[in-house]
Amino acid sequence: MRTVYFDHAATTHLYPEVSSRLSATHNECFGNPSSSHSGGRKAKALIEHARRSIAKELAVKAKEIVFTASGTEANNWVIKHAVAHLGVRHVITSKIEHKCVARAIEYVQGQGAEVTYLENDDQGVISCSALEKALANTDHPTLVAIMHANNELGTLQPVKEIGELCQKHKALFFSDTVQTIGHYAFCPRDYHMDFCSASAHKFHGPKGVGFVYINENQKLKPWILGGGQEYDYRSGTENVHGIDAMALALQLSNAKEDHHKQHALHLKKALWNGIQEVFPDVYQNGHPTSCLYSVLNVSFPAHVPKEQFLFELDMAGIYVSGGSACSSGAAMDSHVLQAIGHDNARKAIRFSIAYSNTLDDVQHLVEALKSLKARYQRNSVSA
Repeated sequence: MRTVYFDHAATTHLYPEVSSRLSATHNECFGNPSSSHSGGRKAKALIEHARRSIAKELAVKAKEIVFTASGTEANNWVIKHAVAHLGVRHVITSKIEHKCVARAIEYVQGQGAEVTYLENDDQGVISCSALEKALANTDHPTLVAIMHANNELGTLQPVKEIGELCQKHKALFFSDTVQTIGHYAFCPRDYHMDFCSASAHKFHGPKGVGFVYINENQKLKPWILGGGQEYDYRSGTENVHGIDAMALALQLSNAKEDHHKQHALHLKKALWNGIQEVFPDVYQNGHPTSCLYSVLNVSFPAHVPKEQFLFELDMAGIYVSGGSACSSGAAMDSHVLQAIGHDNARKAIRFSIAYSNTLDDVQHLVEALKSLKARYQRNSVSA
C-alpha cells in the first residue's frame, strides 16, 4: 500500500546528504571527544566545527551554542534554571505553549514563581498590549516564555515586538524556536532573545540531538554534572555524529529556505483546495498568513466521526496528526485548540509539508478523503 507522509511538524526524514554524513562519521570518527589521543581530538574538532557552523547560521557566537539531546531538554533547562539561579520570580507565558514548556512552568510555579498567562485571540496570537501591561505591573525579575511558532496551529507570534518589550522592561526573553529554526533563517539577537531552543529532527537532521542558544550576557548553572563537557553546562560524552549531522542539516535547510517555502506554499494551497472540494464545511485553524508555510490545521465537519477519522486515514496510508505528536491520538481537543475556542465536536487535523512531498501526494490524500466521505454517507443512510 502506498503511504503519504504529511506529518513533518512531528519529525522529518534525513536529508540524503545528512544520512551519508552520519554513516561516514560513525565509521571514521568514533573516538571519545574527551580523550587526549588523536582519535579523541578528531572527534572534539568535529564538535567544535559543528558549533561554529551553527553559530554562523544564527549569526551568534560559537560559545553561545550548547548542545542538548532535544528541544524538550533545552526548554526545561532554561525555564527551571532561570527561576532557580537567575533570580526570576515571575514568568509570563501563553496558554498555547508546547507541553514541555507548559509543564516546566507549572513546575517552577510549584517552586514559588508567580505565573501570568496571556490571553490569545481565536487564531492563537497573543496580545502585545497585554504583555506590556503584565511587564509594567510587576516588580519582580521576569522571564517571558513565548514560542516563535505554535506546533499545532502554525501561528507565528510577534517575537520582534515581544523582544523589544522585554528589553524595554528589562525582562529575560526565552522563545521555543523548535518549529522555526531550520525553516526560517534568523538571528536570535535581532529579536532580543536571551535563550532559544532547537531540535535537529525538525529540520531533516537526526533524532536525539538539539541545542540551546544562551546569550553571552546570561549564565546558567550546570544542567548535568560530571566531566565538564559543553562549557561545564552539560556533562556527558557528546553525541558527536548527531551534532555534526545537525550542523549540516541546518546549513542545508537555511540554504534551501526559499525553495522549500515556495514549494510548500504551492502544495499547501493545492491541499486546502482539495480538502474544500471534498468537505465544503471545513475551516482553517490558526492565523491565515502569519503562520508556518509548512503547516495547515483543518477542522472537519461534525458529522465526520472524530475518534475514527485519524485511525482511518492511517489505515489508508495517510500519515497526519490530530495535534502535537505528544497528544495526536487524544479524543479531546488539545490545550491549544481549547485555548482558541475550537469546536470540540469537530476533528482538527494538522497537515505538515516538506520538500519531499509532491502534488501527487496531495491528490492521493484527496482521493482517500473522497473514499472516507463516501463510506460515511453510506453508513449514515444505512443507520
